[in-house]
Amino acid sequence: QYEGQLQVVRPDRGGACLRCVWPDATRDGIVGNCAEAGVLGPVPGTFGSLQAFEALKLLLDLPGQLGEELLVLDLLTMSISRVRARRSSACPEHARRRVALSGQHPPEAQQIEVSFESLEQAREDGFEIVDIREPREVAETPAPAGHVRHIPMAELLHGMPAFTPSGKSLLVCASGRRSLAAAQELRSRGLPSVYSLHGGIAALNQKRRMLS
Repeated sequence: QYEGQLQVVRPDRGGACLRCVWPDATRDGIVGNCAEAGVLGPVPGTFGSLQAFEALKLLLDLPGQLGEELLVLDLLTMSISRVRARRSSACPEHARRRVALSGQHPPEAQQIEVSFESLEQAREDGFEIVDIREPREVAETPAPAGHVRHIPMAELLHGMPAFTPSGKSLLVCASGRRSLAAAQELRSRGLPSVYSLHGGIAALNQKRRMLS
C-alpha cells in the first residue's frame, strides 16, 4: 500500500530479473494484490516518475544508474533500502525463456494448460468447467457457455469444505494466469485432474470474433 520496488533489467548485459531476486513467486490469490488490498495513488505516481528518470539515465548515459540492485522505497516512513540483484543460474524465468527460444515446452505446462475452441468443446471432452473469476467479473463478462460452476479463486483455494472435483476440472479465468496458478496449487495438494484453460475467457472471445 505504501511502498514499491524499482529495478532496471538489462538482458543485454546479462542482468538479473525480478525472479532472480525472488525465486519463489507467490501464486495469485494467496496474498492480496493492489486491486484487493489497495494502494495509495501517490505511490504508483512516484514510482512512475522514478522509472522515467532511470530510463533517461540509460538513454543519456548519465551516472548513477541502478546496477545489480533492487531499490525498495517505503513512502510511509520515507526509508530506502537496496537489495543486491545478481543474475541467478537457477532462475526459473530464464529457464522458461531458454525453453521458449528452443521451441520446446516443459512437460508440466503441457499437462496443466489445455486449449479449446469453446467451453462446449471442453465439456464434450469430459471436463467440468469451473469459473474462478470474481463475481463482478462474471457479471461484466459472462462465460460464453452454460452449465459453468462458479467458485471465486479465494474460495476455491481456501474455502470449506475443500474443493474436490468429481472428474476432470477445467479452471477458467479472464486471461489464464490465475487459473494456471490455481491449477498448480491444487495439483500440489494432490488433485492431478485439474487443468487450466490457456488464454482464459479472452482467448475464447477472440476465437469467437475471428469465426464470426
